Amino acid sequence: LVDLIENSIIGEFLWINIVLITFFLVVVMLNMLIAIMGDTFDRVQSNRRKAWNYELARLLRTYESELTPLEIRLKHGAKFLNHVYVMSHQSSHDNNSNDAFWEGRLNEIAKTTRILISDLKFHQNAAIEKVNKRVQQANESTMIVKKSLDEMSHQHERFRDDVMTALEELKSQNSQLRTLVSKK
Repeated sequence: LVDLIENSIIGEFLWINIVLITFFLVVVMLNMLIAIMGDTFDRVQSNRRKAWNYELARLLRTYESELTPLEIRLKHGAKFLNHVYVMSHQSSHDNNSNDAFWEGRLNEIAKTTRILISDLKFHQNAAIEKVNKRVQQANESTMIVKKSLDEMSHQHERFRDDVMTALEELKSQNSQLRTLVSKK
């Protein structure tokens, strides 16, 4: 069986398919790796501003805890305290709710792929229906042609039988005429 596969056209076809599928899988895997890296980069970029604000708030809180409110007002004015209180840290509950709405590009790609697959299935089913209708029409046409050929064959046989009968009659008349001519 192995020799049959290796030495036949099927074996060559299988090897070509294996090479093509392997190449296709490598391309798909690299594409997935790029998508995952892009997704991670997007998440890091979206959290970058939050992390910057959090670290700045921590620095200001540390600075505020070192100084008394009077020293802060004297050195920086009243506006500094307003900024410190504006830059407060969000609770983890708020961060999780923001992250819950974030779906990322991979999920978006998956949704788009699902939509495309459903569209392809719809168009494939429509094409299959068209092909089935055309096959049915071809079968009907074939049946009509077959009936016509059968009818023509029967007519041909009847015509041949009629010609053969007429030929036999002519032969018999010819032989009768010869006998009559030979008797005279």
